[in-house]
Amino acid sequence: MMSVLFMMPAAPLTSNHSGAASRYVQNYNALLRLGLPVNVLRSGTGEELDAAQDFEVRSSEAQAAKAAACSWRDMTLSPLSSTRRAKALRGVYDPVGTEFPRARAVLSEVQTVIEEAQPALLWAEDAFPAAVCALLPGERPWLYSHHDILHRVRRIRNPRPKMPDRWLLNICRRAETRVLRRAALVLTGSATDAERLRALCSRPVTVIPTAYEAGERLLEEARPASDLRILHLGSLETTANRVGMLCYLEEAHPEVVRACRKRGIQPTLHIIGDASRVKSPLKERLEEAGAELKGFVPDLKEIMRPFDIAILPYEHDTGYRTKLPLLFQYGQVVVATKAAVAGNRIAGLETVCVLRDRVTDFADSIERLVCALPERERLGRAANAFFQQHFTQQAVEALYRALLEDFYRRVDVPFPGARESV
Repeated sequence: MMSVLFMMPAAPLTSNHSGAASRYVQNYNALLRLGLPVNVLRSGTGEELDAAQDFEVRSSEAQAAKAAACSWRDMTLSPLSSTRRAKALRGVYDPVGTEFPRARAVLSEVQTVIEEAQPALLWAEDAFPAAVCALLPGERPWLYSHHDILHRVRRIRNPRPKMPDRWLLNICRRAETRVLRRAALVLTGSATDAERLRALCSRPVTVIPTAYEAGERLLEEARPASDLRILHLGSLETTANRVGMLCYLEEAHPEVVRACRKRGIQPTLHIIGDASRVKSPLKERLEEAGAELKGFVPDLKEIMRPFDIAILPYEHDTGYRTKLPLLFQYGQVVVATKAAVAGNRIAGLETVCVLRDRVTDFADSIERLVCALPERERLGRAANAFFQQHFTQQAVEALYRALLEDFYRRVDVPFPGARESV
């Protein structure tokens, strides 16, 4: 049967890991469910690959995913350095090589893997593998599983760029556009990003939301706790999490604390994910709030009690895609900005969580939920039911089948069919 070459960055294939790893494993498992043999080519620096392999040793999910591959190859990328001036000059004539300088260096190695595997489909997971595919000679069709519009994320990180930064942002945008235009199909988890991608590249873009295994039933005997936990899920090393948490701590949390104390309740703020390298001013704000930095939590049931309040304090539609379904799965009462979940506005979403216009509005909403235990339980159960309906692997399987049928039709190759779901 015609196989897939699944090209991905250095991460373990597991749903409980920082970054986009949960999306990688979702897509990988979907291909397996459709009966396609998958060969994996994972790339990263030596340090990145070592970290991924160390995590795999401790994760049965990652080990099982690795064992399911027809073949697996880790490709080490050499460290590179370049001055801003050199990038600015090279970007005039080679934006892709400037933005992804390692891509050309590994072309021959990737071509060797392709010759050995003879895949019918190249699946590029994230920006660097996509850049490699875009630089391959010939017209071999490939699918781009897209995660972040890089120049947009960088603009969020630096909202007032100076002239040199604007020039580098322009190089990044040109590079992304060229890579996108080489793909046969583009896949994203965000409806709003899909609109932006279509405007950038005029390519067919499919939206499939982030999904997880349905797993065990977590809410059957659960009841709301009388104390109040406010949770934030995600490493504070990423742009969206860092910017969002700083905004929440400065504009909402002090009011939340005052409102809770009036009712005789002392809320606790729990940060789930890496916060070991947090810098000023976020570091000081976390200390002032008495935040409990939990770091990586292998089993989220240990920290995510059903009907606790989870916040998505983002002013842009980034940073939420892998989190919203996961929070719903665990019956969390999600308080989010409308902007944060704009890319996932499935009909009925507004009935299973609390959506506000601004982060400053969070205090009012959380205050109303503090002692409203029946309402917290209603929202948590509704969120879990919404997860079961829209955000499980089984719920999105038909979307993947349609995506692959479209791909094979476009490249004029018969879709190889599917075996029973595994």
